[in-house]
Amino acid sequence: MAYTDFNFYIVSWGGFKIPSNKFDYYSSRAVERIEVFFNVSFEVALYEYNSEIQKCICEVAENIYKVDQIGEISSEKTLTYSVAYNFDAVDSKKNEVFKIVQKHLSKTSLLFRGLN
Repeated sequence: MAYTDFNFYIVSWGGFKIPSNKFDYYSSRAVERIEVFFNVSFEVALYEYNSEIQKCICEVAENIYKVDQIGEISSEKTLTYSVAYNFDAVDSKKNEVFKIVQKHLSKTSLLFRGLN
């Protein structure tokens, strides 16, 4: 399910880094990451927190897009081809997603894990 669209991304959120033809892909990846990391379902809360959810998705999508453009390879060697991957970048990416989600959704009930 699409929780936001390219029009919201450029007009309401002010995004400009993700091209229109790639936005759906990156927003879907952002939703998957947020829902898995935080064990939330946006479907339930979309009506109450629509704006916060869309802003969060836009920023996480932009973060994922940025990391994909830079890559996580720390070094390459041409002769006898060798590649070294930066695993710290993966941890850094997770930490960045956590910060973004907390920034946008901390004032909602979506991150609450207590007992009712």
